[in-house]
Amino acid sequence: MQPWVLIGASCRAAAECLKAIGIESECYDRFADRDTRLLADCKRIDQDLQASDLGPARRIVLPCGGLENQLNLWHELQRHHCLLGPTVEQVKRLRDPFYLADRCLRFGRRLRFPSLANKRLETKTDDQWLVKSRASAGGLRVARFVDDGSEPPTDCYFQRHVVGQAFGVVCVRDSDATRIVHVSQQLNAGTEDGLPEFLYRGSIDCNSFNRTIEDRIAVFVDLLCSELGYRGILQADFLIDPSGEVYLLEFNPRWTSAMELAELASPGSLLTSFAELAGEEVGPILNRFDNPTESAHWYFSKRVIYATEDLQIDEAISDRMMSHRGWETIGTSLYWRLADIPMFEQTIDRGSPVCTLIAKSESLQILGSEEPDGLCRATNNASYFFGQS
Repeated sequence: MQPWVLIGASCRAAAECLKAIGIESECYDRFADRDTRLLADCKRIDQDLQASDLGPARRIVLPCGGLENQLNLWHELQRHHCLLGPTVEQVKRLRDPFYLADRCLRFGRRLRFPSLANKRLETKTDDQWLVKSRASAGGLRVARFVDDGSEPPTDCYFQRHVVGQAFGVVCVRDSDATRIVHVSQQLNAGTEDGLPEFLYRGSIDCNSFNRTIEDRIAVFVDLLCSELGYRGILQADFLIDPSGEVYLLEFNPRWTSAMELAELASPGSLLTSFAELAGEEVGPILNRFDNPTESAHWYFSKRVIYATEDLQIDEAISDRMMSHRGWETIGTSLYWRLADIPMFEQTIDRGSPVCTLIAKSESLQILGSEEPDGLCRATNNASYFFGQS
């Protein structure tokens, strides 16, 4: 079987999950991190990628972070290869906030969508508003709206800011129905580090999601996918406010960061489901676990560590981070490791990701406690990695 082709802002997680089940990959990656290069034939995307760059043979292509914002490339990949995702027209619908708001309205008060506006004058209420780019990803190009009298760029729109807890819900839509295969809670962003407020900070497994809400989401996703004619896998992001109201935020019709948690926590493979739903033969795969029930004992989380200042990465710094790629323990019940480790001889700008901290525990309470949060604060301390005061 030919290696899968992974394309996006960061392909390490998908490449690592594929390798664990015996499938090789080739990555076209914005970061081309050091550990990604150990997992796959990895090329850094320094210019516009063309479908022809993948060669004349038909390839299985898994879209990763941000590729949904490059619809011309998406279309060409779908024409010449097997891209594991919806059509361009389906992507446009799934990413259109006004279309989603209309479908939530039709669904009734069981599911809401934050109020929207196209123009600044339509935001003249007491509510707080966000200004969002239609090409946003990972919380980038999303900010609180400050009315200074000017209109935002033409690719932006206004959305009422709703306070609450956000969740990522991974759904599989096959020929029969939609089922939810994983729910993760998004880690809350803070502003104490001076970074953009709405950056994606990470996710943690969630096993206490309200079943009634879960069923409601599954029905809505099924109706939407049926209307669009989409059969495959996607992630729906939702928010629950303090009163219990459920809001749809967006759909991501590609491999997402939180899907790594779904893959790690399951004895099956979400990745092979991508291919099977597209009609591709995957063949036998390796079992990641010596014991088929092993995964049932673990909960996982991941936190993105961002640079709080411009950082110069030299070989010693990169080596220091690489030394933490294997699981290490805190006490007897929490394990952690680093991933998405940058190559040396580069500068990481303030606000850009440095690496990812992945943790696991047999106790979800421990995983979500202050202990790993304290670990994250330690790893976010420049002196830990970079020897700076």
